[in-house]
Amino acid sequence: MRIYIPEEDKSWIIEKFSDILDSRILTNGQFCADLEKKLGSYLGVKHVIATNSGTGALEAMIEAHGLKGDVVVTPETFAATIYAIQKAGCRAVFADVGEDMSLDPDLVAKVMTKNTKAIMTVHIGGHISPSVWELREIAERQGIPLLEDSAHAIGSKLNDKCAGTIGSSSGFSFFPTKVIGSAEGGFIATNDTEVAENALLLRDQGKKVGNLCLVKGYNWRMSEFQAVIALSQLRRLDEFISRRNEISKQYSQLLGSKPFQDKITELTVPKGARPNWYKFIAFLRGIDRGTLKAKLKEKSIEMSGEVYEVPCHTQPAFEDLGYKEGDFPVTERVCRSHVCFPLMASLTDAQVQYFCNTLPGLLS
Repeated sequence: MRIYIPEEDKSWIIEKFSDILDSRILTNGQFCADLEKKLGSYLGVKHVIATNSGTGALEAMIEAHGLKGDVVVTPETFAATIYAIQKAGCRAVFADVGEDMSLDPDLVAKVMTKNTKAIMTVHIGGHISPSVWELREIAERQGIPLLEDSAHAIGSKLNDKCAGTIGSSSGFSFFPTKVIGSAEGGFIATNDTEVAENALLLRDQGKKVGNLCLVKGYNWRMSEFQAVIALSQLRRLDEFISRRNEISKQYSQLLGSKPFQDKITELTVPKGARPNWYKFIAFLRGIDRGTLKAKLKEKSIEMSGEVYEVPCHTQPAFEDLGYKEGDFPVTERVCRSHVCFPLMASLTDAQVQYFCNTLPGLLS
């Protein structure tokens, strides 16, 4: 997993960096505005607010909704999802996932109380679960927002709806491991004008005019340099997803062959879904993950990082939430048993073939 910037894009980026330096506007300027406009057009949303990171996007999004209370979320996510909930003044309440590694709506309903102020779904590995429709219905019945953590999922679709456009608002990430990256950065996407206005205010220290602060904001601003890299990457997004899809098809064909029966199975892609293939997720049966990864490393093959190998409810950072190992059995099992195959747009056909030729011989 690494950011891929084609050679022909580098000269454009350097030229725009020079323009930024000449303009002396290094943050929240022309390129940030252009990025927000182009992202809004790509996703089909009214408002996009660029931020300094995906974590910042999630925190600012929650604060922009004015939430104070419980947010139901999966324990199978990166710690930043939970950090954002807590730093925004809310409490994370966990519910277990289904076999598709996404929140189980029935279990979400069971943990909801009168203090539940939002549901946050995570599009793990760039895969949107059909359960998102039921989660939206639950949220609508309760009169609370469905929030999307789309850090993995820019460009992913379900029934022609882009990730980040199904719920009330969504947070995205441009961290370099993602399908497109900008060193650091992220953004909020929403069709809610009030939320967008609140997020814009919060992003810049809560300032309205000059140094007059109307609310307690923070510095969630994106630099112009980040925006330029993100713009160059956004132009390549569909191209990158297409290449990742080609590679994933080869992996699917590999796992459908005889040596893998009952040993490694891929995460099912539901009908109507078009993941961006941030991750190709496969489940191991009777195979030790650490041993397999070590054998591959001996063959000069690095697997992509898991999503995620340690569930949040078992991590010391979140022991204050009062959960323990065994509370969320499906989460614990899928976290323990999955791997992510090498996957990036810059992988060559020869590299993919080498992996596909090597893996069968390491299963015993």
